[in-house]
This record gives sequence, C-alpha cells and structure tokens, in this order.
Amino acid sequence: AELNPSLVISLSTGLSLFLGRFVFFNFQRENVAKQGLPEQNGVTHFEAGDSRAKEYAGVSKSAAALVDVLAWGSIGHIVAYYILATSSNGYDPKFFG
Repeated sequence: AELNPSLVISLSTGLSLFLGRFVFFNFQRENVAKQGLPEQNGVTHFEAGDSRAKEYAGVSKSAAALVDVLAWGSIGHIVAYYILATSSNGYDPKFFG
C-alpha cells in the first residue's frame, strides 16, 4: 500500500507537537529550573554586576515557545521522512519469505 506523503507528514508533525507540549513540556521545564542561572565563582552574572545578564521573562518565554514549536515540528518532519523513505525503498517481504 502506498502512503500519502502529505498525510504522513501532517500526522507525524502533529503527533510530535502534541507530545512535545503535553508529554515532555513539564519534564523539560523542570530540568531547566534545576539548572538555574549561569554562575561564576558561586555568583550569578547579574549579581556580580553585569546588568545586561538580567533575564527578561516576556522575551525569553515567547522565544522559548517559538524554539519548542520549531524543534518539535522538525522532529516530526524527520520522523515522517524516515517513514516515507523506508516504506518506499523497494523492500518486498514476500520475496524473502
């Protein structure tokens, strides 16, 4: 049976975005929170006097959301192209069985 490429790519990307948002989101955020801010000699860069090291919550959260969507969408596309490539590589199980 031949696969419809548009359908495979759409379903794979949609599933990947769903998993990224509802399955892996909290896990990723908890790991980022555990790491904390970058430090040098036990002091964060902002506490050491670098005023440009202050994190801006609005910009960083929207940028992180955009990066998450792009990353999970890319993973979905990679999986879809893998499915399409391996489903059409000429392998015939009847020939070898």
